Parts: sequence; structure tokens; C-alpha cells
Amino acid sequence: MNTTIFYSHRRLLGILAAFALGFALVACGGGKQKKKDQPAEEKGSLSRTYKLVDEQGRKSGTLTLDPMGGAELRDADGKLIKKFTPQTPAEVQPKEEPAEVQPKEEPAEVQPKEEPASQ
Repeated sequence: MNTTIFYSHRRLLGILAAFALGFALVACGGGKQKKKDQPAEEKGSLSRTYKLVDEQGRKSGTLTLDPMGGAELRDADGKLIKKFTPQTPAEVQPKEEPAEVQPKEEPAEVQPKEEPASQ
């Protein structure tokens, strides 16, 4: 009778160990999700992709910034809305040259007004 109880405990421990191992594998493997909706970036790329979200928390598009100053705006389906390019030097507004500082004029000395003598 002792062997039957010992056997059932051993079986129960085996089942629990298998369950715990399966749970651990599912928990670790379930966190990996493929990033299908984001444009693929090359390894070592300096471009950055940001997810755009509307007021309700739904994804409304992506913005990809290029290190050279360009950007791409895509909608939630991944369709290109607009591609922004950096300005060329001819389009850049010229720098303003600082105006020469003129010396500040000193105020003329104020002379007190003479009041007419009362008679």
C-alpha cells in the first residue's frame, strides 16, 4: 500500500513539473512578436521609426526620420502619405548679419527749472 501512495505522489510531481516547464516555455516564447507593421530597418541604420497614435489609442500611422534630415509619413496601412526632403542650400534662408551697435547717447544734463519768485 505504501508503494501505491508513493507512486501516485511521484506521478503527481511529474505532472506538476511538466506543467510548470510548459508554462515557463509558453511564457518566455509568447513575448516574442514579429514586427510586421513597422517598416524593416537595416541593421546599424540611424533612421528611427515612431508610431503615431490617435486620441482613442489606435495606431494611425508611422513617421520615419532619416539621419540626413528627410522623413516619411505613412498611414496605418503602411501606404506612403508624404516624403519630406531636407532643404537644399539654395532654399535655406540666408543668415542675418548682426547690425552694428551704435553708441548710446548720454542724456544731456538736466538743469532744474527756476521758479518765479513769489511776491
